[in-house]
Amino acid sequence: MMAHKARPVVLSVILAAGMAGYYFQIFLPRARATRAAHNIGFFYAEDMYPYWFGTRELLLHHRSPYNEDSTRQIQAVLYGRVLDPQNPYERDQHRFSYPLYIALLLAPFAWFPFWVLRACAAAALPLFVVFGVVLWKRAMRLTLTRTQLGITSVLALCSYSLLDALVTQQLTVVVFFAFSLAVWFLANKRFALSGIALAIATIKPQLAIVPVCFLLLWTLSRWPQRRNLVRSLAICTGVLAAVSMFLLPSWPIEWWHTIVSYRHYTVPPLTVYILGGIVGTLMNAFLLLLAIWFSWRSRHDEPTSHRFASTWAFTCIVPVVSLSTGNAVYDHIMILPALLLLLSQWRSMSERGVMRILLWTSAAVFAWQPASATIVFLINVISPTLIRPATLLSAPLRTQPSMPFAVLALLGLQMVASSRHGVDAGSRRPSSELIQ
Repeated sequence: MMAHKARPVVLSVILAAGMAGYYFQIFLPRARATRAAHNIGFFYAEDMYPYWFGTRELLLHHRSPYNEDSTRQIQAVLYGRVLDPQNPYERDQHRFSYPLYIALLLAPFAWFPFWVLRACAAAALPLFVVFGVVLWKRAMRLTLTRTQLGITSVLALCSYSLLDALVTQQLTVVVFFAFSLAVWFLANKRFALSGIALAIATIKPQLAIVPVCFLLLWTLSRWPQRRNLVRSLAICTGVLAAVSMFLLPSWPIEWWHTIVSYRHYTVPPLTVYILGGIVGTLMNAFLLLLAIWFSWRSRHDEPTSHRFASTWAFTCIVPVVSLSTGNAVYDHIMILPALLLLLSQWRSMSERGVMRILLWTSAAVFAWQPASATIVFLINVISPTLIRPATLLSAPLRTQPSMPFAVLALLGLQMVASSRHGVDAGSRRPSSELIQ
């Protein structure tokens, strides 16, 4: 019996190790070689550096982190030279593109060398992922065992999207952890603290706007009981913006110009990137309408209810495919809450015909990456010459863009099916009881 229970753990460790081996021994060296061929260097924590540098420019030298001089200095450190925006391989300008109040969060590190922040982030970001998973599980009252949580955390940390986030030290991980704290505080009726966590999550507005709008509607639906959420969110965000205005009065305009430029040199959202301009735009509209409908139905629900958790998880994924750039694979960490929900309902979902087909298809999409990466890694260890073609080397990453869509489809159908069974509000119960 113990051996049978240990099999999933052993398998997950093997797959996670294989994915990590593939990423660090195959993918990353070849990515570095490709960049070197175009005279572009590699810089560990390259997504964190612009914001540390911008914070120093603002607090120590009283200069705008948005101006062209700051951008050129950032590029000189990251790439060894100033980039040419007309070169397709150099279109990612690595500007300071977040709201200025990110500098207030990084202010303690402004007086230290960058390696100090890089070392602290290397230790903290993986912990944010693990603690975030635990917080979502507890907040949503999911019936998941410690073994299931452990397997989920290990596979998540060693997925391509998370490995990319950890190597570049993407602040999306901080946003994910802030949302995790917010949902846990809500579940424990600590609305003011939840509002503070949401304010921190707005450092990436494109990821925060849809779930925050849902929570605003949810709060307004029962204002006397929930008003502290909006009040603390407004006060905290207002203080951050006001202090930023004091430090740099022109920052909203400069930030807006940076955002406009950012959209010109980055790829479009996944919906448009994969489906094309017209179909992708229609898909964005459909997903937004669906998020509004789910939000309206959940506006009176308790934070520990099935429908509330599903709606918030759904609204966390919509921006990933509709607002984030298509190559921002690190933003895919936002699908983790929905994965936890679906994992807790696996047995009941697999009992229905159409849902069972979609469920196993989605499972295959997710399993392909670590399984194929492990095979490619092992073949490369035995005989590196066997997998030199780029199509084989990149095979494990082929399903990455489809992962958020698969989760959106599964979660949306499950929410519709649950409403038909009368399972909308109320406290969490085991999935087997919900279906009966």
